[in-house]
Amino acid sequence: MIAGLPKAPSAYNPITNPTRALERRNWILKRMHSLSFIDDQAYEEAVSAPVTAEYHGTQIELYAPYVAEMVRNRLYEHFQDALYTDGLKVYTTLDSSMQVAANKALEKACLLTLNVMVISGRKQPPKT
Repeated sequence: MIAGLPKAPSAYNPITNPTRALERRNWILKRMHSLSFIDDQAYEEAVSAPVTAEYHGTQIELYAPYVAEMVRNRLYEHFQDALYTDGLKVYTTLDSSMQVAANKALEKACLLTLNVMVISGRKQPPKT
């Protein structure tokens, strides 16, 4: 699959365009076979193999964008651009149960304020 990407990475991306990626992969394999880089058995095995590419980006364990940005800012002050290139691992003492509770409380308060505005016909939230 990788051999087909250099010509047009976005067009032959197996995640966003699996059909074109498969066609390109099979064309590359056929070319490799015709130039004797691979034998008949290797060619048949490779052509019949399924496309197994899948998105495997970072999974967010806890939704805390404000805390994450605060930590990123503090780290950037110290490490500058090396923060993005040196493969640092960052651990915080954020209490996930408290963060989940805070997120729920904020969402509830926002919905309550919105409901009050709709019921009372206000265009601005009430002043506190």
